[in-house]
Amino acid sequence: REWAVSVVLAFGELQQIVDVECLPCAHGQRLVHEWKPNDITNGSWWCEDCPAGTYILPSSSNDPTRTCLPCPPGGTCELGRFVPKDEASEWVVDLELGVQR
Repeated sequence: REWAVSVVLAFGELQQIVDVECLPCAHGQRLVHEWKPNDITNGSWWCEDCPAGTYILPSSSNDPTRTCLPCPPGGTCELGRFVPKDEASEWVVDLELGVQR
C-alpha cells in the first residue's frame, strides 16, 4: 500500500510543508516504525530486509506489527521470500502463523 504524509521543514523562522509519498516495502522486506515520545513527526519509518533463514508474507510486509518468520521445514527462504522445496506440496497461508503444510 502506498501512503502519503506531510512533513514540516523548519529553517530558523521559515517553515515549509512538504508532501512526501511513501512507497511500499519490497517483497522480502518488513516495515519498521521507530516512535519517540514528543516527536511531532510520528517517528521514523523504513523498510528492512528480512534476515537470512526468514521470510515475510507479501501482504504483511507493510504492517509494522508483523515480523519476519523462521523458514518452515520443507521450504527455503532467501531474500525474505518463502519457496517450497517440492512444488507439488500444498501449503496454507495464515496471516498470524505464516506458511504451513
